[in-house]
Amino acid sequence: MINKKTIITLGLFLTICASLCVYADEGSDVGTFEELASIVSGDDKTGEIVLTKNFVNTDGYDASGIKITGHDMVIKGEPGKDITIDAKSAGRIFNANGTKNVRFENIRFVNGNAEGAGGAVILGNELSNKVVNCTFEGCSASEFGGALDGNAENSVFKNCNSTHHGGAIFDGYATNCEFEKCFSTSQGGAISYHNASNCTFTNCYAWWQGGALYHADAVGCKFINCYAAEGGSMYEGSAFDCQFENSVAKNGSGGAAYNVVASGCKFTGCSVTGGEGSAMYGGSATNCEMGADEAVNVTMK
Repeated sequence: MINKKTIITLGLFLTICASLCVYADEGSDVGTFEELASIVSGDDKTGEIVLTKNFVNTDGYDASGIKITGHDMVIKGEPGKDITIDAKSAGRIFNANGTKNVRFENIRFVNGNAEGAGGAVILGNELSNKVVNCTFEGCSASEFGGALDGNAENSVFKNCNSTHHGGAIFDGYATNCEFEKCFSTSQGGAISYHNASNCTFTNCYAWWQGGALYHADAVGCKFINCYAAEGGSMYEGSAFDCQFENSVAKNGSGGAAYNVVASGCKFTGCSVTGGEGSAMYGGSATNCEMGADEAVNVTMK
């Protein structure tokens, strides 16, 4: 028999669950940014918010993005659904700068376009903020981080770009991520600043320095067909247990890496045009695989 105390306890439990997990109203199949903002914005927002439908910026929402001011929250796409948020190149999607413990999960971000940093999402430099299992496609920023200003795990970045630093990510770490055809018209075709671990960079490029990474550290990463004027895949930083395939410096030195500290790396088919060091220029190399004449001004250890 269920007694009165059990019923009261169950009621309290359900109330707590409701306060921690909020589901977006099903309504129509596609929502507006105004509707999305009403679901996720507010200082009182906390816990888990599950999005059950797609959202499109058809209402001319503020180009700086939907402001996230709550803390300790997860905004996620409903499991089993391909939840897409499309900014239609009209602005940023989310601005969570200044928050703590904010996480985005299982969301596809499309056509974010921001003035400044973070074309789709800006998380700031708070380490507890991150995106997980997300996809960014066709996002751009006028300055830094074509897709994201912040940290990413198990996510995919395709065709994202920036004018200055980090075609995909600026000032963050990336773990178990994939980058494809991301570029910067200046430095860091995929990432500028901080680090990447167990990531793959394919066909990423920068017009100036670091086809994939600029001023960043890489561990267990793979670089395929990346290029830049200098440092076809990396420009300054460190690389441990990484593979570089067909990296090219098109108008300078360091076919794969320029002024990089490398250890346990393998260089295959890398080249330069108009410069020196088809694999590496500057920096140091420890237990790396490359041709004897493929490193110039490199300290071999």
